[in-house]
Amino acid sequence: MNLKYIICMELALIGSICAETFSPSQFEAEASFVYWKANVNGLSSAIKTHSLQEGLGKSEIESPVFRWGPGFQVSLAYQIPHDQWKIDLQLTSYRTHSTTHVETKAPFILIPVWQSPFAGESLAFTQLDQHYRLHLGLIGLFLSKPLQVSARIEWIPSIGVSFASVRQKYHLDYIPSNQLGEESVLWRMKNKFWGLGPSIGCRGAVHLGRGFFLFGETFMSLFYGEFYSHQGERLEEGQLKTVRLFNQFFSLAPQLEGTLGLRWQTSNRARCQWLFEVGYDQSLFFAQDQLPHFVGRSSQSKIVVNQGDLSLMGVHVTA
Repeated sequence: MNLKYIICMELALIGSICAETFSPSQFEAEASFVYWKANVNGLSSAIKTHSLQEGLGKSEIESPVFRWGPGFQVSLAYQIPHDQWKIDLQLTSYRTHSTTHVETKAPFILIPVWQSPFAGESLAFTQLDQHYRLHLGLIGLFLSKPLQVSARIEWIPSIGVSFASVRQKYHLDYIPSNQLGEESVLWRMKNKFWGLGPSIGCRGAVHLGRGFFLFGETFMSLFYGEFYSHQGERLEEGQLKTVRLFNQFFSLAPQLEGTLGLRWQTSNRARCQWLFEVGYDQSLFFAQDQLPHFVGRSSQSKIVVNQGDLSLMGVHVTA
């Protein structure tokens, strides 16, 4: 028999086996548009009050106003045919930024929270600019298997490993009144984290009929990675740098997330399956804000680290 004919037959057989083993219907792809709002504890920037001669009295704490912002999620999964195990690769990207301006009029003044004891004697300002930026990236590889609790209820436990990258920037400009002839005090701060760790969670779904499902899911991740923070303070006049503070360490950083929503999808027996999903998301990253600040006005002042949590809330649409 012709050698070329034998080789062609073997290649055709291998291709047939691969086609049966990796059927296109066993692959799943989903894309989601997310619209979230971030919030970070511990970023209060100033105290709005009357003249210090009468004490603080009735005062207000000024903090950045966080804005809603878009992001996306992508999921690529492979369904193992003989035992229904699913391997799922997920990617999440989210960015947001906000700018908040505060201006006071007499007799009100702004007392800075972040001023160091090395920036002079300025204690009161009349204007404040706050700029906050967040870049969040998540990658997860999960293994799951559906368990049929009843004819209409399905429970899907999942386990995997996740990677997280959280990058924050926070800029503060304390601006005095022109009549005082004092200098502006500028703070430039960065807070970065990356970590890798195990994730565990579950998803429950109730079949409502006609392809509709009410679902909810929750996940917990325990990341171990590196925190890095950098803070700089300078006086605007002459750009004199009064503080350059670095902090770098490794630590555990847990995360919790949950989702509740409504899903519609075509039959699983269809070769090409279609779906549409809307849901509400809530996520919490513990102790992500590791920015320290000075307590006191003397050169021997102590430093306190905020340990503020980063939370995300919003909606997603999946197709």
